[in-house]
Amino acid sequence: MGAYFAGRRTAHTGRYKPLILTGALLMPVAILGMAFTPPQSLIVMSLFMILTGVATGMQFPTSLVGTQNSVQVRDMGVATSTTNLFRSLGGAVGVALMSALLLAMLQHTGVGQLGAGALGGEGGSGNVLLDSLNAATGPALETLRAELAVTFRNLLITSAAISLLGLAAAAVMPNTLLRGRD
Repeated sequence: MGAYFAGRRTAHTGRYKPLILTGALLMPVAILGMAFTPPQSLIVMSLFMILTGVATGMQFPTSLVGTQNSVQVRDMGVATSTTNLFRSLGGAVGVALMSALLLAMLQHTGVGQLGAGALGGEGGSGNVLLDSLNAATGPALETLRAELAVTFRNLLITSAAISLLGLAAAAVMPNTLLRGRD
């Protein structure tokens, strides 16, 4: 939805920066919305997830168009492939870093204590989180769920803060017309 809207709007106006900026503004709002929405609120959580997808869709294709528009036609293939390379690389590194941060955060909760070090890679079950959730009952289960909710909330807040880098990049991007629209 976001990519479709952004593509149509860019084709109509000839400008891509406003759409990238809008997506970059929506992203931290959507992520913070997920962070502070209770896990039981499936509809509200789903709306924030959709908003995250729309924000991503508004940024990715239009930033590629911006990259292609900023280079000479003969360099367009190199610019496109370089953009895609760094997107893939950034995604892989981002997932690895956020996973490491999640595991580090879980180490300092009751979840980390349940697995006797398994979260840190010191042996034990690779499914310590699921095993703990399945084994816990009553108050222990509620405590575990509360600790997980706080951990994921903190992880999402961190993610929203990191997404502000995209907003900063979008803010300093030149607001030029598409090639051929001069």
